[in-house]
Parts: sequence; structure tokens; C-alpha cells
Amino acid sequence: VLVSTKTGQVIFNSGEFYDNGNGIDSNSIKSINIVEDTGITVMVTTPESQVYEDSSFLIKTTFFISILSIILAIILSYITIRAFSKRIKLIIGGFKKVRSGDLKARIPIEDQNDEISEMALDFNSMCEELEKYIQKTIESELKQKTAEINALQAQINPHFLYNTLEAIRMRALTHGAEDVGDM
Repeated sequence: VLVSTKTGQVIFNSGEFYDNGNGIDSNSIKSINIVEDTGITVMVTTPESQVYEDSSFLIKTTFFISILSIILAIILSYITIRAFSKRIKLIIGGFKKVRSGDLKARIPIEDQNDEISEMALDFNSMCEELEKYIQKTIESELKQKTAEINALQAQINPHFLYNTLEAIRMRALTHGAEDVGDM
């Protein structure tokens, strides 16, 4: 560090700032600041080797941190994608069970508040509604079949009774019991 006045008088020299007679050493990097009100000049020189040494360490450190960050990002991405993939496979498995006729299939719902959990919840609700609808349809069809059977029985019973009584009358008449035939 070298501090000098407008006229060039040196006020302070740390001893590290030097002039080889041809100006400042060419293997050094200098920084000059001039205070306008006083005209004082402050010059700082740093050997190039030190600057490059420091920058080399900084480059290596930056490179190491960058590589570490990339590896960490890849690992976190892999873990996240794998977790989502597993949950999506559960949903696909539920759809396959329903397609094969198993309406009792349910997808386990995790405590996560995301789209996949919402899909699983909607899938489970859909299966419950389908089960209820099918059960109501079966019950309705059973009631309809029962009503049809009862209607047929109501038609058959009087006809059957008439035929039975007619058979008894004919038998009585063939055996000469006309009074029983008249009854």
C-alpha cells in the first residue's frame, strides 16, 4: 500500500508497494483510488501469483460446490420421481382391478394434499358409488322379478283351481254321482 499527496510526496508505504525504476512491477496488479477533496492517492498492489493462487482455490471450490449441488439435485429428483411413480402405480393397479370387475378395490390415501391423493380419493368415491348403484339395480330387478312371479301365480291359481274342480266333476259324473258333479 502506498499513500501519496498531489505532489507525489509519500505519506505511507507499507513496504510491499515497490517501483523497480520503470514504474510499478509488471508482475503485480494495482488498484488506484484518488480522494478528490484532498488529492491524496492510495495505491494497492498485489502480486499476480497471489491473485491467481487465490482465484485457483476459488475456482476449485466453486467447481466442487457446483458438482456437489448437481449430484444432490439428481438424487433428490430421483427420490421424488420414485415416490410419485409408486403412488401412480397404485392408482393404475386400482383401475386394473375395477376393469376386471372388482369394485371392492380401493387405493390407499396418504396424508399428502396433492393431486395424486385427490385422484385416489375420487377413485375410491367412484367405486363406492358404483357399488351402491349396482346394488340398487340388483334390488330393483329382484323386486321386478318377484312382482312378475306373483302376477303369474295370480293368473295361474284361479285357472289351476278351475281345472282341478272340473276334473273332480268329470270323475263324479263318470261314476254316476251326478249330485256330486253338480256341486
